[in-house]
Amino acid sequence: MKLRRRFGVTLIAIVAALPLIAYAVEQLVPLSYIASTFAPELHAEQSALIVARIEEFSKKIAARADSARAESVNREVTAFTAGGSVVLPELAEFVIVRGDVSIRVTSGTVVNLTTGAAIAGDALAHVANRYLTVEASGVELLVYSASAEIMLPHGAKLTASGTIPSDRIFLDVPETHWASAYVAAAYERGIVNGVGGYKFDPDGAVTRAAFVTMLGRLANAPVDGLSRFSDVAADAWYAPYVAWAAENGIVNGTAPDSFSPDAEITREQITALLYRYAGSPATESASEFTDAESISDYAVDAVEWAQASGLIAGYEDGSFAPKQGASRAEVAAIITRLIE
Repeated sequence: MKLRRRFGVTLIAIVAALPLIAYAVEQLVPLSYIASTFAPELHAEQSALIVARIEEFSKKIAARADSARAESVNREVTAFTAGGSVVLPELAEFVIVRGDVSIRVTSGTVVNLTTGAAIAGDALAHVANRYLTVEASGVELLVYSASAEIMLPHGAKLTASGTIPSDRIFLDVPETHWASAYVAAAYERGIVNGVGGYKFDPDGAVTRAAFVTMLGRLANAPVDGLSRFSDVAADAWYAPYVAWAAENGIVNGTAPDSFSPDAEITREQITALLYRYAGSPATESASEFTDAESISDYAVDAVEWAQASGLIAGYEDGSFAPKQGASRAEVAAIITRLIE
């Protein structure tokens, strides 16, 4: 007990003496002396370290610049035909001299040195623009036009000609798109085409004229018929297909004398036309869609048949949305399922 008391008294005494000790040290070694003596040296060391790092970084940049210049000297123009491809390594510079060439980036980035824009995914390259692969290990060029010329570094892995893969027929329908296989199948059968610029516009709307044309291509319909509808010009690109569909009882028009070719086709109209095209087969299964009551009378049997046949599945909430339009990707999927 006495020992604890003595220890406690000693500790209290030391704590009480701390300010006096600090004052004594301050008198012996003033803080102003420490600041004026050691701070400049520390500052100089930090500055030297920063300068050294900047010099090291500058050397790396200069080395890359020299490498790029050497690469540019060792480039050559290579001729390609449709389907030709090139796999590029990192820090490879290239120029599209002529032709339509797509850039697919699966890893890293490609920079357009002419505009400063970065490219990721799939894009159509601009002629005469300089491109550089940056931190990229997955960059491939693919020739779409009948012929092309590309300025490439020596040693680039290339195939001068080939076939455009089905997952790259359209730049906006990559392999990861849910309808990629359907669009490719419909395109290969000549049922659908692109909208220009090697794009398909999968989310775009489908008009009545466009859908009847797709159906006509599927049936190899004759292209010399004349339509009875007053709003279908004789020289319209879809006119013979509308004439064929009307003659075969597939379309009835939106009025006795009108077809409304530019109107967006609805989901129930699509199923009705497909149902008639298939010969109006009998079906005994009722529609299980949550909005079945909103389906027009003329399309009830068609929707039941389409659902039972697996042509349509509806949406996640169980609805069919009969009055809603269908996208180009959805139509390609439905027609492909009909074929299969």
